Amino acid sequence: ILIVGIGSIAPGLIGDVLLKIKLSTDSESKSRYIDANAGKFLVGYVMGLPVSRFASSGASNSAEFFQLRPSGNEAADRKMFSENKFKQADIARSSAVCLAGSVAECMAYDVASGTMPGDVNTLYELMQACEPKLEGERLQDHIRWSALEAYKIIEKYPQEYARLKGAFSENLPLEECIACIEGTGDVLARENVP
Repeated sequence: ILIVGIGSIAPGLIGDVLLKIKLSTDSESKSRYIDANAGKFLVGYVMGLPVSRFASSGASNSAEFFQLRPSGNEAADRKMFSENKFKQADIARSSAVCLAGSVAECMAYDVASGTMPGDVNTLYELMQACEPKLEGERLQDHIRWSALEAYKIIEKYPQEYARLKGAFSENLPLEECIACIEGTGDVLARENVP
């Protein structure tokens, strides 16, 4: 009864608790989670989106980027989306970032675990905000393009991605994670020490 009560008041809370338990008890799940978070960070950074939130705690660092958010928490975000229509090009960078975690996970494990449903929901909200509306084959093509762009970035920067995964697993601060991508900083110095 307690679980049902909590689930009806704050459904995300139970999912978060179950995810934390899974990440602390299953090493493959933790590795997948790190890969996904590092992939999302790499793609967002390379795409030029500024970091809005960076957490360096738990099983892995995680990052969110300032991007278009149709159902954002801010009234201004919701008002902007209700009054404006966006072209497909306007949502392109955000779309690639939304799929980057799943793409990174698929690159390593051939299938994504689905631990980032919020990113997929944001992608669909972005696509629904486009004018002309993305439907049918155009919608599928946009999803494919977004996944391909995320893949190309992760594939283009394998060393930076590998360093970033290490930094995310050690919960290093934002500055050191950026240094992993830019090729500077203490992380690289520690890697080269025998």
